[in-house]
Amino acid sequence: MPSADQVRALLARHPMRSPRRAMLMLPVALLALGLLLVIGIRQAEIVGLIFLLGLIALVVVVRYRIKMLRLADEHSIQAAEMVATGRYLEALEWVWRRLKSTVALPLSYGRMVFEAGRALQALGQHEAAMVAFDFILRLFERRTWPAVRTRILRIGSLLAHEYLSDADDELNILRSTLESLKADEDGKQTIPETELEWAWASYECLRLNQQVRTLHYRDVLKLDDQAWLTRLHKMGHESAFGYGLIALAALSLGKHQEDSAEAEITDCRTIAQRWWKRATTLMAPESLMEREPLIAGVHEALEAQPSPIGGDR
Repeated sequence: MPSADQVRALLARHPMRSPRRAMLMLPVALLALGLLLVIGIRQAEIVGLIFLLGLIALVVVVRYRIKMLRLADEHSIQAAEMVATGRYLEALEWVWRRLKSTVALPLSYGRMVFEAGRALQALGQHEAAMVAFDFILRLFERRTWPAVRTRILRIGSLLAHEYLSDADDELNILRSTLESLKADEDGKQTIPETELEWAWASYECLRLNQQVRTLHYRDVLKLDDQAWLTRLHKMGHESAFGYGLIALAALSLGKHQEDSAEAEITDCRTIAQRWWKRATTLMAPESLMEREPLIAGVHEALEAQPSPIGGDR
């Protein structure tokens, strides 16, 4: 499994660069030379030959550039498909072998690095994933969609690694960024509405994750079911992670209320069961627990009898 240092070494070994200017300028130079010769030379055969060489060079360079663009695009799309279908190790091997072919194409290169970060995050290699995410954040302006999406994933890794102070700072940056992405006077938006709604829902889920990790269970349960459903549903099936976190908050609150009445403990358990049912309707329990280890104990706790939650009475 690649470490953070290995990701840094990969990026250093195959750094992103600009296309070779000499290759791009060769046909232009030949055409310019032909134009000068038109002025200074009367021999049509020589002038025509130079123009022909310039045109041939231009066609060759353009075709080569198109071929490289298509190949790099195919490589990045293939990496994204591997990650989307859960083939994380295969995706990492693919990126490691083919990143070199995209070094002169910033968008394809960035996408390859981004998919490597997603794969590493899914495998629990959060330190390594953050190296990839940090690179993307340096590559794109803060208010662009690639930067917003990458920041959301990076915050997830910070929380998973218990870097709670850093995560709080990044959440504040994310919120201010999303608030700034409002339509201008002409009704135009930097990010499409659907992506912006997903980003806001992801922000709410990350805040929820933060509240659970900092033991603010009561704050989580202050919101009623409809409020949380409204905040999270734009994440689609990934809202299952938020529902699982709410279930964990309810269970944990019940467990820590040692001086509470049994009725209150039972109510916490009922709330947890309701949210866990919603979560597992969207995603299998195994997938939930694999992707978010924080909620790994919820399923077992709800399958057990109520007494372990409230303690022996």
